Amino acid sequence: MKYSKHDFDAILARRHSTRNGAMISRILKSGKPGKPFFVAFLWNEKSAKDVVNRLEALNPGVTYVEA
Repeated sequence: MKYSKHDFDAILARRHSTRNGAMISRILKSGKPGKPFFVAFLWNEKSAKDVVNRLEALNPGVTYVEA
């Protein structure tokens, strides 16, 4: 399959684009942070603390920290 220059540029731009978000870890029952995962910013969130507050409000009883 042969791509045009326009298609090739679009593929590269999508591959190298960065998403806005934060790396978050869940606190396990043992008290240690779990495996970090990426959470995208929604609405007017600008920091990892905003994401942590949103996740803790949606998941009562679960604690998250910035990774």
